[in-house]
Amino acid sequence: MKVIFPGNIPELHILGRTVRDAGKEKPVVFFWTASGIECRIKAPELWVELESDYSLYEPWVSVRLNGRQIARFMVEKGRRWYCLYRNFPDGSEKTVQLLKDTQAMSDDPEHILLLHAVGTSENAVFLPLPQKNLTIEFAGDSITTGEGLAGAPCEMDWNTPWMATDADYARLTADALNADFRIVSQSGWGIVSGWDNNVRHTIPRYYRQICGLVPGPRYESLGAHDVYDFSAHPADIVIINLGTNDYAAFNQPAWTDKTDGAVYKMHADSGGRPLPGDAQKVAEGVKYFLRVVRECNPRAFIIWCYGMCSIQYLAPYIRQAAEEYSAEAHDSRVGIVELPSMDMETADEHGSHAHPGSVTHRRAADRLIAYIRERKLDQQQ
Repeated sequence: MKVIFPGNIPELHILGRTVRDAGKEKPVVFFWTASGIECRIKAPELWVELESDYSLYEPWVSVRLNGRQIARFMVEKGRRWYCLYRNFPDGSEKTVQLLKDTQAMSDDPEHILLLHAVGTSENAVFLPLPQKNLTIEFAGDSITTGEGLAGAPCEMDWNTPWMATDADYARLTADALNADFRIVSQSGWGIVSGWDNNVRHTIPRYYRQICGLVPGPRYESLGAHDVYDFSAHPADIVIINLGTNDYAAFNQPAWTDKTDGAVYKMHADSGGRPLPGDAQKVAEGVKYFLRVVRECNPRAFIIWCYGMCSIQYLAPYIRQAAEEYSAEAHDSRVGIVELPSMDMETADEHGSHAHPGSVTHRRAADRLIAYIRERKLDQQQ
């Protein structure tokens, strides 16, 4: 078997946010959901040398051959070789995709997944991948992570096997539009608050960094806390799907910051409706995040979407905030899309851990695809 360092394969495409020169003098780190590699190859077999570690939450990956998933497995601790495919004719051409299904783990600084090398036959030929039409970035929470897309509806424990990319609305949208894509997402996190009123668990807080939400020296040494170079692979479209956890916080107990004793709580009335003052905090958070995303992506069209998990009483504040931002910033390249709710699912269509299932993800992707095509955003080059 011929062993090749990833950086020595010009045709190998690295997916997801990563550090500059990944794979050239150091291994490729798969930080986020849907990070990984893609290549087009003529060879009877293809292997990857992966290294995994974790203290709580193990990484899972999936393998696609010519666009269809053929394998999904947990990456064991340690450094070892894994076969992506084998036993095909030498001249058989394959497009291979290896994706990390599991999100970055903010609660497990030991959770890591590295690609050290690629192994194949001596006569293997790597071919250029077809040019993609677009680059789309998705920023969100557990829904964008794909939590619930593996496992039965009865599975209610929070666990990494339930995260999967195969039916994720983000991947489905990107595939339909022939788009390269990357994901920045974290289960339970929001715009100004996590589901439990934790004000530190917000995506805008870490958006500018490669993967800053995982603390500790290990991730810092891997470059995760560095500022991401948005100009390296600029997004044509940024899709934000946040608000579900902010909405949940209105009906959860207060959260106390152990560092200073400050107490945080979003308040709702007796009917569960957000009190206007606290709902307005979310609205201001929407406008703040839109300013950040625009600063980092000056030429992208920004879509704020919501609704796969119903946020009925908070949705008007989010919509109004996006509209106000657009007017105040004179930014016409912003849109807002309400997505189909999982409330439309039948009981057997639900995902695990009370999350949307594949049917809702498909409906959400269809809605986004239609919106993008109607505005001819897919014709950007």
